[in-house]
Amino acid sequence: MNIIHYDKTFEGLLTAIFDAYTRKVFPDKLLLTGEAEPLFTDSSFEVVTDAEKSDRVWKALTKKLQSTTLNMIRYVWLSEIDESDELIFRYIRKNLDHQLTIELNFADPDVLAMKQIAQKVSKERHRLIEFVRFQQAADGLYFAPVSPDHNALPLTIQHFKDRFRDQKW
Repeated sequence: MNIIHYDKTFEGLLTAIFDAYTRKVFPDKLLLTGEAEPLFTDSSFEVVTDAEKSDRVWKALTKKLQSTTLNMIRYVWLSEIDESDELIFRYIRKNLDHQLTIELNFADPDVLAMKQIAQKVSKERHRLIEFVRFQQAADGLYFAPVSPDHNALPLTIQHFKDRFRDQKW
């Protein structure tokens, strides 16, 4: 079993993809730096997040994939579902390794899982936009107590900034 340790950031994941292709060793498991490894590990290495490497991977993806697919990758990352990073890793690897894109090959279980998770996060985003109501605090700031199932808040920030431009946040 091959293990990659990284800092569990999106840039760290892209750096791990870059390093895996450089070493030609692809992981069976992605773990947080310092997390205990399972027994019977063949190889293990730690990835240090590097902005240049992650940018190179992202640029390669933007050349190969449609913008909706790039958004789908982002949505799956924001889902914060266990092992979603491994799913993204496999999905990106399949897209980079094949000459033809597999973006819409829903017969592939990874492609289907990516689509389903991205749809869940997208629905969560829409629910937040539609149903969140803000309250004014004593100091004049506006807030909304929410606890979404997925981390869809970053996807709604621009909407709320545009919609409530005159209010203090």
